[in-house]
Amino acid sequence: MPDRASQSGPSRRPEVRPEDETPAREIVRKVKELWRTDQPSVAVPRDILLALVVIAVLLGGLWGYTGQPFPEESPLVVVESGSMMHPAQANYGHVGTIDPGDLIFVKRVDSAEDVVSAHGALATGSAADQLGGGGRDGYGGHGDVVIYHKYGRGQEVPIIHRAITWVEVHDQGIDQNGSRILSFDYHDELGRWLTDQPSVTLWNMGIIDMKFPTSGFVTKGDNPQSNQRADQLDHMPGQLVQADWIVGKARGEIPWLGLVKLAFTGNQHPSDTTGFCRFASAWGLCDTWVMLGLSIVTVIGVPLALDALVKKRGGRWTGY
Repeated sequence: MPDRASQSGPSRRPEVRPEDETPAREIVRKVKELWRTDQPSVAVPRDILLALVVIAVLLGGLWGYTGQPFPEESPLVVVESGSMMHPAQANYGHVGTIDPGDLIFVKRVDSAEDVVSAHGALATGSAADQLGGGGRDGYGGHGDVVIYHKYGRGQEVPIIHRAITWVEVHDQGIDQNGSRILSFDYHDELGRWLTDQPSVTLWNMGIIDMKFPTSGFVTKGDNPQSNQRADQLDHMPGQLVQADWIVGKARGEIPWLGLVKLAFTGNQHPSDTTGFCRFASAWGLCDTWVMLGLSIVTVIGVPLALDALVKKRGGRWTGY
């Protein structure tokens, strides 16, 4: 008969009694019990607390990524109009362009040097070193898309349009009639940095021999149907977007989700409703409404299906 000590077989860890637990082990055991319990008096507060922690982490990550001051500025904006749409380049769901209902991350801008303009993105050589110069593309076009308050009025809904070129205004003094003598530096349509110009001419923007009182950006919406001319002709005649009006620049998006907010608050009626559908108070592209619905079904349905599958395999199938 073999000796008992020589017998092979699975060894059992000695059971730790509650009175023999160290403080650390006791804390771990109680946390596990709280995590696994199904008692409503414990499970409901636990789940609420967990949800609040997740939300706090997400919001902290958003403000940290965008660099926006908390809580003065939001790290996200909801696109309300179709002024930045690219109808000719549209894919199903309109991912990668800025469309009504998109949530846009707003990266903080501290000065004009933080913004690359559409014309400046085409610049080479020394012209690329000027304000607004540098290579950058995004959202279906060259340069940065900026979010700014019209005339610097922070209480108004911000505008999200593309920065076209920085215009540097130089005051050369007073002429014999008592009028200011101004000269202008800017990037033209080819990315060339023009200096000491008597006026600003940008044929592709509709700007011809214009003079501006202060330095700033020429801006314009990308939509060739609704925004054929620069903002300085239609939205803010004769006024450039000054650097301190800019809240930030677009850096990433969550498509479609902003339609939920617009369904309650409403948005601008499109001048051409082709391809648009209205739900509640919101006008959005029909395919983006479809994608929003599919996203909501997926976000809600997948966890429920996985939870049901786990319960079924564990012999505790309850169904829904």
